[in-house]
Amino acid sequence: MIRVSRRMVVLAAAAFGLYPVFLALVGLEDYSSSFEIFVAMAIYVVCIVASVVLYESVELPIWQARANVVASAAVPALVLAKLDVSHVGTYATWFVGAIASLGAATAFRGRTHHAVLMVISVTLQVVMWGGPSAINSTGIFGAIIFVVVGSLMSRGVLGAMKATEEAQAKTLAIVTKTAFVTAARDEHKKRIAAALATALPALGQLARLENPLDSADQKKMFLLESALRDEIRGRGLMNDRIREAVTAARNRGIEVMVLDEGGLDSATADEIAELLDQVATAMDGVAEGRITLRAPAGETWRITLVATRPGVATPDLWLKL
Repeated sequence: MIRVSRRMVVLAAAAFGLYPVFLALVGLEDYSSSFEIFVAMAIYVVCIVASVVLYESVELPIWQARANVVASAAVPALVLAKLDVSHVGTYATWFVGAIASLGAATAFRGRTHHAVLMVISVTLQVVMWGGPSAINSTGIFGAIIFVVVGSLMSRGVLGAMKATEEAQAKTLAIVTKTAFVTAARDEHKKRIAAALATALPALGQLARLENPLDSADQKKMFLLESALRDEIRGRGLMNDRIREAVTAARNRGIEVMVLDEGGLDSATADEIAELLDQVATAMDGVAEGRITLRAPAGETWRITLVATRPGVATPDLWLKL
């Protein structure tokens, strides 16, 4: 693919836009006074250079577009006041090409409505000066085509930019989600590894026992097995505060189940910490029965916490956070 720098494009456009000034200088002897012509050229040069060269944004600032509309009225007025009708169609009507170039630049940079006003302005002044027949000989139709082409090119460029921005946004979202999932998976692996590191000494001790476990050891092993199950199934629901609350609840004789089904995957770390702190506080207030802590996927809430007791129809606690 051949790449063309923005600077080269801008310089080429500026050179093309300044061509009408060359024509004005060639036909300078056709005017009754040259002062007004130089003023008109100066106005045009300032506007065309600003519209083509300046501003980082593709869209032209609104005040510059309005200045271009004013220039499209001022430049023809200054020139035509010093030009005889007999010179219609000569280089002396350079201003038509100038306004066409300025209008095309204005349309290309997203200000089509202003460009249309510019063409209307120069057309009305040419008709008032040389009659309807002057439209054809002065290049008004060419000015209209310039603006139309500039507008079409603007839509194409803006459409391409929008498509590029959407593609970049999708790519960023995919990369962000992938990074989040990878980080969550790595964190989960670390938690399981830490839990296994804690459990292995106790499991080794259990393997070396020759006598049956007493009730205290049985409870210890039950809590150890439950903690390992929590780390595997609980995933994002497990932090130090939840581990403490779950262990305390089991020590009170409460059955606890923790299950992360993906409800926290899109939450931020701060949001998760705040939610789990609320959950742990609520769990500390449960005295008996069964606690079920879930992070369901596809719901408008992220976490559900339900506390029930045998023989009681309604839950003692039912939170949706």
